[in-house]
Amino acid sequence: MQERINRLENLVLAAIGEKAGSLPSNPSTSLSSSFKSSPDPNVVLTQGQNGAKRSNDAMPPIGVLEIKDNRSQLYTGDTAWSGILHEINDLKSFWSETRDNIHYTDAQTRVQDGAVRPLMVGLSYTVGWSHIDGKELTESLPSKPILDQLVAMFFGIYDPSMPAAYVLHQATYLEECQLYTENPKAAGNTWLGGLYSMLCLALRFWHADPNIPEMYRENPMEWADYYCRLAAKCLTLGDITNPVKGTIEACVLFLHAGFTHNRNDITRTWLTAGDILRLAMRMGYHREPSQFPDISPFDAEMRRRVFNFVYQTDLLCSFQIGLLPVIRRSEYDTRPSHNFSEEQLSLTMAALPRPLDGNEATYYSYFVAQNRVFRVFGDIIEQLHTLSPGSYHQILELNDQLARAFEQAPPHLRRSIPDSTTDPPRLVLQRIELEMFYHKVNCVLHRRYLTAYGNPDFAVSRQACIDSALRLLSCQFAMHDNKRWPHVEWWTSSFNLHDFILAGTVLLVYLSKYQDAKKAELDQIRQALATSHSLWSGIQHTSIDAGRAFKILDKMKGRLDGCSNVKPRIPGALQETGANTPREEARFNIDPGNDPMLGIEAGTLDFDSAIDWGTLCGSLLIDDPEQDVWDSYFRNIEPLDFSQVSQETMPR
Repeated sequence: MQERINRLENLVLAAIGEKAGSLPSNPSTSLSSSFKSSPDPNVVLTQGQNGAKRSNDAMPPIGVLEIKDNRSQLYTGDTAWSGILHEINDLKSFWSETRDNIHYTDAQTRVQDGAVRPLMVGLSYTVGWSHIDGKELTESLPSKPILDQLVAMFFGIYDPSMPAAYVLHQATYLEECQLYTENPKAAGNTWLGGLYSMLCLALRFWHADPNIPEMYRENPMEWADYYCRLAAKCLTLGDITNPVKGTIEACVLFLHAGFTHNRNDITRTWLTAGDILRLAMRMGYHREPSQFPDISPFDAEMRRRVFNFVYQTDLLCSFQIGLLPVIRRSEYDTRPSHNFSEEQLSLTMAALPRPLDGNEATYYSYFVAQNRVFRVFGDIIEQLHTLSPGSYHQILELNDQLARAFEQAPPHLRRSIPDSTTDPPRLVLQRIELEMFYHKVNCVLHRRYLTAYGNPDFAVSRQACIDSALRLLSCQFAMHDNKRWPHVEWWTSSFNLHDFILAGTVLLVYLSKYQDAKKAELDQIRQALATSHSLWSGIQHTSIDAGRAFKILDKMKGRLDGCSNVKPRIPGALQETGANTPREEARFNIDPGNDPMLGIEAGTLDFDSAIDWGTLCGSLLIDDPEQDVWDSYFRNIEPLDFSQVSQETMPR
């Protein structure tokens, strides 16, 4: 900090022609000397390095990352008042002397507030945790052998829709678990909250497996709910608004544990994901860690993993709500994480090893491939939400970027499903999920042009939208084969449900408006919808969204020419996968003939009248009953007015 201020003074003195000491040539040396001059040896105030020689032009601000006792991490942007203090030489001693007092006052306020209310929206996922005392938190963990087994089961989860393990380095976390069992007082409540969330996720995924510990076999889901409540209490007592190392990872684990507790509450999940991303920004995760020399190579790589994961989660939840994410591309510079094997990373390494080739299979290669598509997805969402729609040429450019990102996926993640019969379930599901995500984004990019009836300029977008919708339903059929992955139920993921609803409604719109299309294409669409309808019928009671999706297709079946005569092809045991527990049926039972959210009347004869769109839009608080089907359902994005699109915007 001292050296940074001295460099600023030297620049000013040099500018007015006075002789000043030379700037240090080694940034890390200057920083280390500034650490020594700090009145508190446990506090590091490090100014990020731009990595380029300064000139008279203003460089983009990086901010200050404060690390205390190698745990507490607080980032301050260049616009904050405290950042201005760092530039004033006369106030540097004042800032050093008062910093600890400020932190103490803030901590006291947080503790008082935390006694009254949860400190994160998602902590209210679980009701009834407030009676749990601190002693119960430490005494409720299972014995060491059972704890080790559950942690191993967590890292063995192979469902891509439960990817929280990507924010952890398995070997390092196992070392932390060993240290906790040797000295429980050394770990804080936040870390313990992450552990309880991990136990919850392990039991939820493996609850039907005969190899789970005996103490959980009778009522594994009740144990999972109990551990989720303990996690909420731990995070509240840990005061996540005063973040330390490991806070974001613990919050991510709890987010997924809470989401599995109530998969219908996407709004709460969206709010919680936004809270976590803002907290990550408070800790500086949105800034490239290599710009802060005091962050070790291992921690820098893990910060990249964590930020990219949290960004993806917020982007997905915001998209499903129909809003922009918390942070946009121009507001972060954290690089994508690298394709390392877990054995290549360690706490003690002095530098990052050379990343593996992108085509080499590792535990993390799926996330690396998916992240490329996610970054383009973020650009697409920004483009679709802009108040000044761009040209169609920009849509085609984004289409090319999306295709390139998907094509960069390694070969082991792009093998076709029929060629995957001997591959492990984790790998096959990763292939399906990656393809699903690509085609979902493609539908989102082009769906506005689906209803540009008779306009040949948008034929590319219409065909891309239909092709991706058909591929999405093919993924639905593939995931339904529960014999390959008995622990994975695709309908338990709200994101998967909405992807398949998107595909079905796109195809329904196409059938209703393009009856003059080629017969082979129409027959293919009808076949896909008939099969999808059969799958939805088996799981219609598992969630509100599943029930509505089934009823839409059920009422459309037979109203479309030829659809009633199509026999579905069902890959897998429908009746087995459709079976639900009595508790699930009681919770989500929906009368197919009496759903006030749809306003469907039996006996209607054609597509345009089969659904009372005015009632549907009104019940969903949507003003325009003429919106596209899936827009009205859950996207709420206005379609383009093609009459206002200038021909000059079209590519030549």
